[in-house]
Amino acid sequence: MAPLTEKKQKTPALNSLFRQIWRTFVAGLVVVLPGALIVIGIIWLFDLADGILRPLVNILFGRPIPGLGILLTLLLILIVGIVTSNVVGNSIVRFGEFLIARLPVLAQVYSGAKQAMQALSVPGAFKGGFRKVIILEYPRAGVFTLGFITNKIKDREGSPFVTVFLPTSPFPHTGTWILATRDQIIETDVSFLKAIQMTITWGILSPKRVLFRRSLDSRSPDER
Repeated sequence: MAPLTEKKQKTPALNSLFRQIWRTFVAGLVVVLPGALIVIGIIWLFDLADGILRPLVNILFGRPIPGLGILLTLLLILIVGIVTSNVVGNSIVRFGEFLIARLPVLAQVYSGAKQAMQALSVPGAFKGGFRKVIILEYPRAGVFTLGFITNKIKDREGSPFVTVFLPTSPFPHTGTWILATRDQIIETDVSFLKAIQMTITWGILSPKRVLFRRSLDSRSPDER
């Protein structure tokens, strides 16, 4: 009977050791995972930017040179900015836009991208554009998604709508946008930075309590 008693005594000790190891592993994962996501995002952005002019680098130097594509891209953007700052360059750009406007699909893509960049180029426009953190019942009834109110519009009858950007975890700069009425919006007391933190961590770093309040006012935030 002595060996059996000794085995029973060892089992709780082993379970306690495994639980301690698991807690330590999770604690390390909480620290490492966000950092790993940042590194992955930086590498992805670096490779994306570096790959724009990578074929040109291969032609000029006969082999890829990491980082040179980014430098050439930044230099090209700077040159385009200098050119468009004078009358002649601005006329050339306008003529190019005139030609693009005659293309069925590219015209809408170019126009939308240009308007977005012009809006974001205003100091504080990006953060200011995300006016309120809200919860929306999306993509189906009973499922709720965190989003940002970005703008307000009206239909031809004057009924107000709000545009809502729904970020995707763990990269909040990607996502989708939808139109919603005010009665579909659930307002929160979550800050912009906390919402970004929640998105990046898949909701792991969420506040313990959040104030939810469904707005029955059909007017947009700026009209109330």
